[in-house]
Amino acid sequence: LVLIFKGSGSYAQKHLNELVGNAIMLLMPISIFFYVLIFNKKYNHLSGNIIGFYPHKFIKNIVLGITLALVILLIAFIVASILFGVQFEFTAIKPDLGKSLLGLIMTNIIIGVWEESYFRGLVLNTLLKNNFGFHISLLISSLLFSILHWGSFNMAETSYFSYIGIVFLGYIFAILYIY
Repeated sequence: LVLIFKGSGSYAQKHLNELVGNAIMLLMPISIFFYVLIFNKKYNHLSGNIIGFYPHKFIKNIVLGITLALVILLIAFIVASILFGVQFEFTAIKPDLGKSLLGLIMTNIIIGVWEESYFRGLVLNTLLKNNFGFHISLLISSLLFSILHWGSFNMAETSYFSYIGIVFLGYIFAILYIY
């Protein structure tokens, strides 16, 4: 599903119409979300509420997630500034900020929805349901999550510790999902 939507969306963005390509890209996380719900219901015998998709708590969870992300970023800025002497320079708002910000938000929502739906909603639940054990299930889903991100690294500029960090991050995301 990912390859079909990504390929056809990218093609449409470049060769047809950017808006059509964006619409196709937006269908990707929506279709994966429903695929995960159907797969979990049919094979893992889990309802959407059991796997953490609560429609009645959607807005509350979005606000909580954004707030938590902002707090973590603030702490990271403070730690980087105090411990490592990193200087941050805040510049004036640029005229095209709205379009750039909307694109960034949409991209992160699209990526976040399909990655979390797939790796935590489907892979992790399937492993847990098939008695792989708690930590083994978390580790396998984290390794698969990190393999997806392997192409994001230019190993000439990055160390393998960055990759290990993605495995660790996937493990933390899995723990948060379970919680």
